[in-house]
Amino acid sequence: MLLARRFAVLVSAVVLAACVQDIPPKVSETATVIKDVTVEGATKVKDATIDGATTVGEGAAAVKDGTVERVSEVVESIVEKAETLLTDDEPEAPAELDPSELYGLSKNGLIARLGAADYERVDGDTEILQYRMDSCVVDFVLSMENGALKMTSWHGRHRTQGEDFDELACRVNLAARDQA
Repeated sequence: MLLARRFAVLVSAVVLAACVQDIPPKVSETATVIKDVTVEGATKVKDATIDGATTVGEGAAAVKDGTVERVSEVVESIVEKAETLLTDDEPEAPAELDPSELYGLSKNGLIARLGAADYERVDGDTEILQYRMDSCVVDFVLSMENGALKMTSWHGRHRTQGEDFDELACRVNLAARDQA
């Protein structure tokens, strides 16, 4: 959707930029086809249809909100918007940390990555490190494996009992704690 919007703005900018001349303003008939437009030999639009558009040709004027404006002003505004849309990077997705990436870490390794646990529980040869975040609570289970405590499983849940667990939000919160 964003790419289509950017393309439409760019085509509009190219078409209007090709129409800029120093001829007095004149608004011509309503048209739906703009043909054979070339801008600096780099971009060519042929038989492009713009439904309900106002023809802006040799008259070098456009109708905007019921008033006649110089095409150069309209083009400048559209080109600026097109450049912004084409150069702005897509917003970066927030970092995520999948708890399963931490399998096999020792207790110290887990603490080095996520900081001190908010709650610790020992149950025989098993330890649980609990991390409480804005969107969730994650319990990391450390069990004896080859004579050492290693993270062998994890369990995540919403902070409020009965609420749906948003795994993506939880991975984002976990990444915010990650000190790696």
